[in-house]
Amino acid sequence: MLTSVSYQIESYSIQYTRQTPRIYLKGRKVGSGTSKDIAQVWFLDDREVQDQIFEDESVFLTYLLSEFPIILDLLRNESPLTLYCTTEGPHLGAQNGIYADSEPVGANDENPQRFFQRFPQPNI
Repeated sequence: MLTSVSYQIESYSIQYTRQTPRIYLKGRKVGSGTSKDIAQVWFLDDREVQDQIFEDESVFLTYLLSEFPIILDLLRNESPLTLYCTTEGPHLGAQNGIYADSEPVGANDENPQRFFQRFPQPNI
């Protein structure tokens, strides 16, 4: 059986250091009224990326250092955002991540190509 929890992300703060840049997320469990620290997002070198951890109601996510601009873009430009995590089951942590909730197609997007212009495209 898969057990999960979702948090509505309300705010974030950034600690960008030479060793391990991180983003701290604050929000509330969906259906709850109390706002609290809900997650730490760590950006690591390729060789260090680990599975996500859910421990004592806190989530620790790891992403590649090269993905920092993508996650920051989500936090700055998308709303509402949800942090989803599996807490038990055969796929523990596999789908943990930040999700943009439902919004109308083209909402607040004057230039739909802006996303592709911000990030370098792979050479194929």
